[in-house]
Amino acid sequence: MTGARPIPHTIGVAFGAFWGMIGAHALPDPVRTIASIAVGLAACGLIARLWLGAPLAGGGNALFRHKAYLLAVAFEVAAILAASALLPRFGLGAYFPCVVGAIVGLHFIALWHASGARRFLAIALAMCVVSLGAMLLPAASRDILLGFGNALVLWIGAGLA
Repeated sequence: MTGARPIPHTIGVAFGAFWGMIGAHALPDPVRTIASIAVGLAACGLIARLWLGAPLAGGGNALFRHKAYLLAVAFEVAAILAASALLPRFGLGAYFPCVVGAIVGLHFIALWHASGARRFLAIALAMCVVSLGAMLLPAASRDILLGFGNALVLWIGAGLA
């Protein structure tokens, strides 16, 4: 492969797999096992496509050194830590994964600011809609939509350049 390595896209696929596993593990057995295998295979296939296919724009690491991005990650970590401490205190601990999804979605605004790539705004909006929308669902369905929805958002976003 020539050109920049697709490290940011690969990170997006990997975090998409993380969210996909949240969705898969919210399913009953044996569907849970099948869905988990499918998520793993999909992620491996997407990563192989990224590394073996034509170079994508925005594949370099300079983005991760941009001040706006570094500040966003610091605020993201602080917000997740605050949510993990505060939500259970108010009896809202079940919503923690949804809040994390919204916080992670918001951090993509800084990626847009650092890179100028509008796809990050679309990812931010989609992750926030999926994550906040999942809060409206009954507990049995919440993590399924949250996990698979955010996985699809990140996987589609990783393929856009």
